[in-house]
Amino acid sequence: MYEQWAQKDVNKAQEYLEQFVNNADKDREIDYFRGDYLFRAGKYTESLKIAEEIKSGLNGEKYAKVNKLFAFNYDRLKDSIKAMQAMEAFMAEQEDENKVADDYAMMAAQYLKVPGNLEKAELNAEKAVSMDTSVAGKVAIMDKLIGAYGAQQNFAGQFKWMKRKNELKPDNSARNLFFMIDAAHKAKLYNDAVAMASQYITTFPDQVQGYSLKVRSAMAADPDTSKGTAIEALDQYSTFMMSDTAKYRKRIINNHGYKIYYYFVKAQDFAKALESANDILKLEPTNEYALGAKAEAERFIKAAAGKGAAAVGTKPAGTGGNTPKAPEPRK
Repeated sequence: MYEQWAQKDVNKAQEYLEQFVNNADKDREIDYFRGDYLFRAGKYTESLKIAEEIKSGLNGEKYAKVNKLFAFNYDRLKDSIKAMQAMEAFMAEQEDENKVADDYAMMAAQYLKVPGNLEKAELNAEKAVSMDTSVAGKVAIMDKLIGAYGAQQNFAGQFKWMKRKNELKPDNSARNLFFMIDAAHKAKLYNDAVAMASQYITTFPDQVQGYSLKVRSAMAADPDTSKGTAIEALDQYSTFMMSDTAKYRKRIINNHGYKIYYYFVKAQDFAKALESANDILKLEPTNEYALGAKAEAERFIKAAAGKGAAAVGTKPAGTGGNTPKAPEPRK
């Protein structure tokens, strides 16, 4: 009964433990249950003392799970190295046929907390998931791994297991998609973040968050604005926000400002720069940035026409390589 209640109600578990202790001969199993109870009650130092007493009485005999008790307590006391070493001792002593998926998951979590053990962590994580045959069991293990990777700010590992979990048990809720996008972005897996944000938009087209998250990662994927790969995301975001220009006016203007900078300085497509400037002026006719960009764009387009340029969007001959005066994009 103690083990049934230990995970649910530590006080109820204590009642059953006391009944058991009062009616049983003293042995290491009784001591182990006492140490386990003290751990679950948050009395880590007292639990460690019980574990030490058990270990000192072994006289070289193996009793693998006492090492796990050490690992539990050291982990809560933030001694990651001792927790890892204790868990390693458990894994070394425990017979393979008696190891369960959760043992490998805990070993992976401990390796993640000590630098230089990422490969070992991954091996144990994969073993944990492969051992459990049920979807619910695999999901539970993956949740532990997601939490462990996240706690160490290993966002690439966190996103990997989020993605694996979503493949096993799809969850297209706004909450889950947000956390997956955020983990991918923090891991600098910007293409994955953009793809997930696109899925968010498809699933929840009336929510602004998907559009803003897509723009965030698309911009991060093009830090010097040289590729223009964020333009599609910006246009999609602006189109959504045009449904409420009073609320989103400033953000729409910033989006077009980014486009002006890209088309002026990077692409030197002055017709498109002019179009973006006009889009700002429709919302804010006195916007100085847009007025200046409009004047510059018209000057370059006129110069190109006067020199017989093949295309309006190309840099006109005779400009001496001058770059239009466009401010840095506002990200």
